[in-house]
Amino acid sequence: MTLSFHRVPRIELGRGASLLAGTILRDLGYRRVLLVTTTGMPERPGAKALLDHLAAAEIEVALFAGTPAEPGETVLEEAVATARRDRVEAVVGLGGGSALDVAKLAAVLAVDSRRIGDLYGIARVGRRGLPTLMIPTTAGSGSEVSQDAVLTDRAAGTKRGVKDPALVPDVALVDPALTDSCSASVTAASGLDALCHAIEAWTNRAANALCDLHAERSIRLVRRHLEAAVLGTSQEARDGMAEAALLAGLAFSPVGTTAVHACGYPLSGMWGLSHGFANALMLPSIVAFNRPAVEAKTERLREIFEADDLTDALRQLLGRVGAPTRLRDAGVERTSIPRMAAIAARDQRHLAANPRVMDPGELERVFLETW
Repeated sequence: MTLSFHRVPRIELGRGASLLAGTILRDLGYRRVLLVTTTGMPERPGAKALLDHLAAAEIEVALFAGTPAEPGETVLEEAVATARRDRVEAVVGLGGGSALDVAKLAAVLAVDSRRIGDLYGIARVGRRGLPTLMIPTTAGSGSEVSQDAVLTDRAAGTKRGVKDPALVPDVALVDPALTDSCSASVTAASGLDALCHAIEAWTNRAANALCDLHAERSIRLVRRHLEAAVLGTSQEARDGMAEAALLAGLAFSPVGTTAVHACGYPLSGMWGLSHGFANALMLPSIVAFNRPAVEAKTERLREIFEADDLTDALRQLLGRVGAPTRLRDAGVERTSIPRMAAIAARDQRHLAANPRVMDPGELERVFLETW
């Protein structure tokens, strides 16, 4: 067995953890920060409390609140321009995976003459940028601890990713209280994204013992807490999902994700599906396809879900949390499948990590099975 595990951030998990930000930044000597977040986020109670806390710690904030759900390069360029204009010393990300990804990339490019196109791929960043502190407001992406960031390329109908240990944040403050106000749809999509991350890491061609520990614990937490979190009535469920997302991020960061993401990217890029729902739609069929290559882990997964038919159990979970269970339910046209399969086939970064080789024909069949 081989094991590759790079740096891990300082992690604080628990209700109220976000309000450690000012003290941590001040103790590290940073007085001027860029806060990257989403439109409307600064008006939410949790964000207001954070801004008040930063002000009390005498931290000057340059606010960039223009991150949409599926950001592209233009948004990143605007965030970088703000960081340079205000000469910030560190970058704080506050939001879901999109805001955190933009924050991580902006921290690199704010002090680098390269452009984002120079960084796409694996291990092309090389040197760390400005210090980063990440505060997730959804329980899903795991971006607060991962070496990954993605942007949407609408023209190409897909997403493009950057993977490099230099992107791993310095600090991750995981405060489940910030997820309490998430809608049922956001909770479901982000929670299913965490489940995909954990399963893809666990069944990954490069999976190792440390990855497996994080991934299996994450899967069990999602199984136990996702549905209650979507209902929005259980603080315990919110806390459990925050831990699940964090652990899934630690699981997939060193080994990457697999064909689920390769197939999910064109669903987001071409049809505008949220990242979490796009991945979750493809998960049941790809888990079934991969089974011959990871028989023991797939059987363990079936036991965790207490299912006779794992594929059916995964689809039923999607339905119970309000996610589409078939591509046609999400408005995807059958005629688009050949193009989506072709886009997925070019994504060798993810396909190389898949436990079973998938050729273009097999990718098309998986899309058809999911349609």
